[in-house]
Amino acid sequence: MIWTHIKSLIRHKWFVIIAGIRLGVPLWRLLVHDLSKLSRAELRDYAQWFHGGGRNGLGFEYAWLHHQNRNAHHPEYWIERTILARSANLSSITALSMPEVYIREMIADWMGASRAKTGSWDIRHWLISPSFHGASRFSKMRFHDSTRVRIWEILDGIYPSN
Repeated sequence: MIWTHIKSLIRHKWFVIIAGIRLGVPLWRLLVHDLSKLSRAELRDYAQWFHGGGRNGLGFEYAWLHHQNRNAHHPEYWIERTILARSANLSSITALSMPEVYIREMIADWMGASRAKTGSWDIRHWLISPSFHGASRFSKMRFHDSTRVRIWEILDGIYPSN
């Protein structure tokens, strides 16, 4: 189970490197991309979730939180957390603006995941198609307005409309 997961992680990282180079992400960022997935806090629970017989939901949630808090290419990294204690209205919480390098790494991550899972680099279908709750995945993600605009600008450069 662990080795199967490591092999799938290496495959994903390879595709992220290819996409990241095309997007101008510095090679160093691409080499350290998702290294926390090999940590004790993440590896076993990720492997169990994706490649094990049974799923440990709470274990995976802790692993996922650990991953988000240590990898700036995830939008959740940019949520200002002290506001959580002051706000009863969670829908009013916004994110901080992501630096360009992490926006590009995030898009490369999405493209690498798509290529590894579907064989296609095209992520538009994944972003705009409704999830099981009806809304698109992208519309449910928390981004600063400037980050959201920049994501679409980059995507328009990758997938120009004719």
